[in-house]
Amino acid sequence: MIGKFLSMRPVYQKEQGTSSYLDVAKQNTPIRRAMTCLKSIMILGIKISIIPGIDDIRLLASDSIECYKFETSYPNSIPQIDIQTYPNMKRLSLLLAVIACSFTACKKEQESPLSDFSGNENNLQQLDALQLQVPTTLNNWMLGLPNTTAIGRLSIPGTHDSGALFEPISSTAKCQNISIAEQLKIGVRYLDIRCRHIDNAFAIHHGAIYQNLNFQDVINACISFLNVNPSETILMCVKEEHTPSNNTRSFEQTFDSYTQQNPGKWSLSNDLPNLGSLRGRIKLIRRFSAAATKGINATAWADNTAFDISNSYGGIKIQDFYKVNDLPSKWTAVEQLLNAAMADGSNKLYINYSSGYQPGIFSIPNINAVANYINPKLSQYFSSNSSGRYGVIPMDFVDQAKAQLILNKNF
Repeated sequence: MIGKFLSMRPVYQKEQGTSSYLDVAKQNTPIRRAMTCLKSIMILGIKISIIPGIDDIRLLASDSIECYKFETSYPNSIPQIDIQTYPNMKRLSLLLAVIACSFTACKKEQESPLSDFSGNENNLQQLDALQLQVPTTLNNWMLGLPNTTAIGRLSIPGTHDSGALFEPISSTAKCQNISIAEQLKIGVRYLDIRCRHIDNAFAIHHGAIYQNLNFQDVINACISFLNVNPSETILMCVKEEHTPSNNTRSFEQTFDSYTQQNPGKWSLSNDLPNLGSLRGRIKLIRRFSAAATKGINATAWADNTAFDISNSYGGIKIQDFYKVNDLPSKWTAVEQLLNAAMADGSNKLYINYSSGYQPGIFSIPNINAVANYINPKLSQYFSSNSSGRYGVIPMDFVDQAKAQLILNKNF
């Protein structure tokens, strides 16, 4: 079979920058079967990722040696190749041959749903029924989830005050130890971004403390991550922070100036689509006023409590007791919402803040006191409970271990 496949060389059309690999794949059902089984592999310097969907199979490949990128949705489009130097088509043929070989092992693991495609396009609908496996890499853990997955049915690690890495006095403002780019790499998919409106731009603040970071830096980190990991989506909650200064336009207008740079990377509708519609994009959860429809409207966010926000697509249930006078009571609130999310069969979005601060002498906040008490309990909870939907869990001082414990509950 491999010899037969290698004889079917893709025809490279130099003037159009396309390849007829699609025609090869259509003639070789083992190739197609292999593409539906694989998630991400690295072969001879080429990374290839396969994102199965209901109506198509999205294939992305990048070759650091031959300097080309390759993307297609099979069977609905011809692959487009972004060429920096003309690729060696023998390498591409070899890559596809190896994918075909891997079908043998893949088929053994997932015999039932992939046993007989027979070229029937309708059988692609079986892909979302594949047994989910715990991801081996955290940067693209959503790759293994069906496109039809409702975002509200997921367990998502998040961060509170995602950009807060600096403080003048210990435990008073810093909420994270790692950058936003690093958070995304370890599996975080919910970012809590606090923007001070100053000079018609956004500076990232925690209260009055500037975090040596601007909103443009946040966007650049997110888009760079999504470009490399197009199977993922990011929920971004944006809130106005501290006192505005020296502006000639509204907060909304300045926000628009950022999203207009890359409009295709944002989902700004007031709904919560399935994962397939959000892959490669940032979904806005808006905590600032706006004249136009702009992301999920969360302006009814109540202060220091647990509450519901009603909408037409299932609603949002939020726990955000951030002023923590009693540590056990804070954990009780977190645990109760985790249990409620697990028991709820709807697509309601649960956002459960495990973060907070304990007021100290002269009301000086102690962030670490809450994190040091709550975070071990989070780890224990997710280590001992079964897989399922627990909602979004924004936390202080996220690390890889805690993020993986949460996201593993999706599989």
